Amino acid sequence: MGLYFKFNNMVEEILRTEHLCKKFGKLTVLDDVSISFAKGEIFTLMGQSGVGKSVFIKLLIGLLEPDSGKIFFNGEDITNASPKAWIEIRKKMGMLFQNGALFDSLNVFDNVSFQIREHMLKKTDEELKILVRELLMEVGLKNIETLFSDQLSGGMQKRVALARTIALNPSVILYDEPITGLDPITASVINKLIKDLNKKKNITSIIVSHDIKSSIRISQRIGLLYKGKLVALTETENLKNYKNEYLDQFIKGSINGPIETILEEK
Repeated sequence: MGLYFKFNNMVEEILRTEHLCKKFGKLTVLDDVSISFAKGEIFTLMGQSGVGKSVFIKLLIGLLEPDSGKIFFNGEDITNASPKAWIEIRKKMGMLFQNGALFDSLNVFDNVSFQIREHMLKKTDEELKILVRELLMEVGLKNIETLFSDQLSGGMQKRVALARTIALNPSVILYDEPITGLDPITASVINKLIKDLNKKKNITSIIVSHDIKSSIRISQRIGLLYKGKLVALTETENLKNYKNEYLDQFIKGSINGPIETILEEK
């Protein structure tokens, strides 16, 4: 039985996993992961590279199927949802991929408006122009609609991708290593945008990251994955009182502890 955080009656749950497991061949990537996410919270799932963080959020949004366990969204079991049902679910649950995943052949305007057109939301050309402009302003950008991705910095690409992600007003956004590869200042900009969107739109933000300082700074709760298991789960405001040898070692970056390290033999 893994760790599980039980909310009080005042907190509304929006998403939940129960005993989630995923294997690739003989390799167990996720093992009995149960987490409940509150409406409007920022949650960060931390861990070393290759422990299953990205696999976890791909399961949440239906890009992968679990071998066992269940996923609930707004109280509904979506574990075995049909492809048609997933189309509707993804209107409410967006994802920001690690590299932004912009379409190289489309300019910024067409990238941001892609989902609106894809889901055939009725907009006149003028309405679409206004909406795209507003979405870009939400992420701190303006007058770049005609540019292509290779004309944007890494941070700008992430922000354009985020504008595209919020185009359908999702209630949940999944972030796959949102500040990896960014300089400290640009990383701070992205983190501020996550917090601002969370506060302004009451969006539930679920982030996977190995950046400790950033995770603690912007999240209400953090969890730690190790060898596919959820080995730590706590509110960040209670971090000083939370005694967990896995999390303690991870935060300190120590080679001593239950998390195995590989040292080169001399």
